Amino acid sequence: MSALPDNAGLCANCKWARGVVSDRGSVFLLCELSFSDPNFRKYPRLPVRSCSGYQHKGIELDWTTGELAEGLRCYRSGQFFEAHEHWESAWLKSLEPEKTFLQGLIQMTAAFHHYQRDNREGTASLLRQALRKLELFVDHGGQLKVSPLCTEIREWLRTLESEETGPIEFPKVQITSSRD
Repeated sequence: MSALPDNAGLCANCKWARGVVSDRGSVFLLCELSFSDPNFRKYPRLPVRSCSGYQHKGIELDWTTGELAEGLRCYRSGQFFEAHEHWESAWLKSLEPEKTFLQGLIQMTAAFHHYQRDNREGTASLLRQALRKLELFVDHGGQLKVSPLCTEIREWLRTLESEETGPIEFPKVQITSSRD
């Protein structure tokens, strides 16, 4: 499998889409739904703007090893700058939709690093950016429980905007199936 064409449109995040490289090096989009349903073209005309067979492919990240696991360990111990660095290493090598998802997590860790340095405005700004990205994955976050994380980020934003000064727990990054 190769990367999808740049102009894949809706197919860029569809679980049925696959990139195929010709003998001459051209990249085509293959719709695997066409194998079981003749109503779908094997090689659809791009960009695809609407499709009745579209299914979001979700996130496929392994949080049990490598940079993601190390970042998770750092995050849980309040080492937000270090978590940011580990997750950014994974982000640099990732493709969509994982890239946008990780960017949301990275922005969240950067926000809490700002908070540790008493920069409430920077914290709120980065949390709003992170929330916009993470909300895209509420039902497609893979192992990571995105909905409760977004709820906790919203609570943080309410607290920051109300200028309350009491302590608030940092959002928990929960994994559905890991060895942590």
